Amino acid sequence: MSCSRMYWDREMRYDKVADVMSRRRFETIKKNLHVVDNEKRPENCSAKLFKIRPLADALNANFSKMVPGEHFSCDEQIVPFKGKSGLKQYNQKKPKKWSYKIFVLCGVDRLINNFEIYDGAIQTCPGQPDIMSSGNIVLRLLQNIPRNVGHKIYCDNWFTGMNLVSICEKEGIHYVGTARLNRLPSCNVSNDKELKKKGRGASVIHTTLFNDAEV
Repeated sequence: MSCSRMYWDREMRYDKVADVMSRRRFETIKKNLHVVDNEKRPENCSAKLFKIRPLADALNANFSKMVPGEHFSCDEQIVPFKGKSGLKQYNQKKPKKWSYKIFVLCGVDRLINNFEIYDGAIQTCPGQPDIMSSGNIVLRLLQNIPRNVGHKIYCDNWFTGMNLVSICEKEGIHYVGTARLNRLPSCNVSNDKELKKKGRGASVIHTTLFNDAEV
């Protein structure tokens, strides 16, 4: 279900959006929305997001003013698209193979706290070490979240790495995520066969000190 339908849907209606304007008006505005003057684009400008950068920055500036909740989820949002665009991505494993990709930090209240549109590269987070794209994007999205007040973030295995987990822990943001075994150095996690012998619901707990942070 697209976002523009979700907010007005009977079962998933979101009053803070649906009460402001009708879905038809939203769609009309979206089709005719322009935020920059194309004639003012520098000749040497190679930024793929030039036409929408002011809008994206304005949205994130307003999102940062909201008081964040305790729990967050970081994930990628796939926006199906088959037209011509240098931002379009292809992933054969997805139900919608051609799409835009947006990395989003959301709270349990279903509101966005921060987002970045993927343009082919993920930059290192300012003031943080380079921990590869999957970790860098999480740190970038967490820039406006207060430290050392007990926030929790949940991510899937593409984002999870020991460097990211240790940085979050040292900055007072507790991390929970699924993980790939090759990203857990020196951790002898029980394999599937061993866990099956222990029965349904069995669990194993391991702790370690990584980069001076307890994980």
